[in-house]
This record gives sequence, C-alpha cells and structure tokens, in this order.
Amino acid sequence: MDQRVFRAMELLKEAGRLDLIAAPAPPRERPVRRAASGVAAAVAACSPPRGSQQEFLESGARRRRRVQDRIEDVITYMLDMIDKRLSKVSMAGKLAGIAFMGKLLWGYAPSAGEFGQRLLEGWARERGGRARERRPISLDLLRPIMASTAKICKSLEETLLFRTLMSWMFFGAFRVSELLGSKFWEGGRWDDVCISQSGVGVFLNRSKTDQRKIGRQVFMRAYPVQDMCPMRLTRRMQGMGWRQTGLVFCHRNGDVVSAYQLLVVMRSCLNHIGVDSSHYGTHSFWIGMATEAGRWGWQRAAVLELGRWKSDAYRKYVR
Repeated sequence: MDQRVFRAMELLKEAGRLDLIAAPAPPRERPVRRAASGVAAAVAACSPPRGSQQEFLESGARRRRRVQDRIEDVITYMLDMIDKRLSKVSMAGKLAGIAFMGKLLWGYAPSAGEFGQRLLEGWARERGGRARERRPISLDLLRPIMASTAKICKSLEETLLFRTLMSWMFFGAFRVSELLGSKFWEGGRWDDVCISQSGVGVFLNRSKTDQRKIGRQVFMRAYPVQDMCPMRLTRRMQGMGWRQTGLVFCHRNGDVVSAYQLLVVMRSCLNHIGVDSSHYGTHSFWIGMATEAGRWGWQRAAVLELGRWKSDAYRKYVR
C-alpha cells in the first residue's frame, strides 16, 4: 500500500474517524462539460494559476490531466502540504483558493469531501497548536490566591463559594464551562455530587470532549491542606446550610456564579498578592493542573484521563 494511504489512515485515526478508513472510496464529483474543460485548459495555458492553484497542479493533478473530476487530486495535494508541515489554517486557505478557482473555471469546486475535513482535523491534532498564552496557576500559587479571597470577597459565604470553585477547577482540571455552564449547558448540579472520606466525585453530564453526551465521573481526592481541599470545602458549604438542590455554584440569593465573576475574583486575588493578573484567565486552573501532572511525572494515559483529552492536544497546555 502506498505510504500516502498509510499517512491518510493515520490522520483519520487521529481525528477519531476510523469509520472513514473502512468506508468505500468516496464517489467522484460529477464531470463538467467538455466545453468547460476546454475553456479551463485554454485559460490555464494563457495565464498560469498562481499560489495554491499552481501548487495544486504541480502536486500531481497536471500529470493526470483530470483536475476537475478527481477527488484523489485534492487528497494528494493535502498530503503534500502535510509533508511541508503547513498549519491547518494555511491549508484551509489554499483549499479555499482552489475551490474558488474551480467554480470560476470549471463550474464547481474540487473537494475531498468529508475525507478532507477529517484529514485536516487529524493533522491539526497531531501537529498541535501554539502554546496557550495564558500562564498556568501552579499549586504553590493556588494557595495564596485562595487565602486572599478573604480580603476580596464581601462575606464568609462568598469566600467559601469561590474557594470551593477554585479548588474544584484546579484539582478536577475542569473547564469553566463544565462547572459554570454555557449557552448549551447549565453547569454542575448537587444531584451529581458524591462526597466520601477520600474525596469528591462529580458526574460530568456534558463536556467539550464528550460530543456524544455520554457523561463521565470525575473524582477529586482529598488534599492535606484544609483550606484547599475540595472535599473539606464542599462539606463546609453543606454545613453552612447551603442549598443542596439545583446548581452547585450559586450565591445565597440564587444567582448563578458566572465565568466573568470567577475571572474578576481570581484576578483581584492575584493583584492583591502582587502578581500581574493580565497573564492569567479561567483556563489557568486547568492548565495549571495539567502542568503539575507533567512535573509529577504522570504517564501520558493518566494526563489524558485527568483532562479528559482524547489526543496529544494536551501537550500545548503543559508548560
């Protein structure tokens, strides 16, 4: 089997689309009229295409003389770009240029269909993006941040609320949307929380990496420092008569804690302890736990399980 076929199979596997590997070859695009082909050839001969169109022809399509009706030409060109280690954005731009010229000259856009989309996705995951600009919150930095909430928050109840939230965000490696919700999902609920002597278990109904909405259990082990321990802080919330129905992270009046409120409190705490807060965001808790796991020598499988990743995309989060 051609090495390019193996390469395409690897990228489809990275994108999680093994079904496409076993699927029959995609149907060819509908051939254009001979007149259109003649015009296209004449235009190409008079004014050679530039940029991505020229590269497309040179990648092998010119030798076959069937640019306008072969999906394989687009896949070949994509694999050429992958060999050059172009980014997903650059590749998408070049493919868009080919599509535009195809519609202009031949009446339709040469496309690799879903194969092409999944190849792009798999390559993006394998290549990885640039490191996130947000700095991680380390375990050593987390402690003074949580301690300073007493100076920033207006009441003991609010202090406990944000300390618990920060503890969960760090030790559970939660994305902010997983706990505080988004337009698609309301956030963590008390019905999904289970407290034991060894830690806190949270059933995560929805996550960015759980596209099938299967859900999964996240367990946060007890931590020796009481003011940072997710289990002890959660029990304190229960002991203070916190409403144990509905969403977990709500103010006493029932208003839901927003991602913006968490960001404001976190940055106020950082400024209070003399740290420039402009480099930190709500992702910093999640990135921080992934970074700490790397420092502790966790195996790849353990880090993937921690952050609920399914590929090596976690590498761009570990500092």
